[in-house]
Amino acid sequence: MRSASPWLPVGLILMLSGGVFATAMPAAAAEFPRQTFRGGNAGWGVVIGANKAGTLRYNLVAPARVGVSFGALSVVAKPRIGQYALQGPLTSGDRQDELIVMIAPAAAGAPCRDSAGRTHPYAVIANGGRAGAWYGCGDFGAD
Repeated sequence: MRSASPWLPVGLILMLSGGVFATAMPAAAAEFPRQTFRGGNAGWGVVIGANKAGTLRYNLVAPARVGVSFGALSVVAKPRIGQYALQGPLTSGDRQDELIVMIAPAAAGAPCRDSAGRTHPYAVIANGGRAGAWYGCGDFGAD
């Protein structure tokens, strides 16, 4: 019997696709949790949180394609409760791409399971355009 987990990225994309390509709005504290989000999977990771000015910032590590990238993120669409669509610039070597990060709660009773078998309450997709796309799991937690 096959696991349903390969379909999670497709479902997440379909859930959030209604507003992902809308005009970016400035991120506000009320639109993203105060806790830092940490997510990823084997070979990559992302940390998203607000700085003291309330602007969302990310740090992305994807050694195989990007290396280390960081920058500002904006809210792309008004999210449903617990879902977030964020966008910002991605520097990959000498290329500039757009980073889109989508975060959504895992299905009730079926937590997101990373490649190491650990369970998490959120699924995350980070799409770096030509740099690639990454699927994983994550948590909002203490800074």
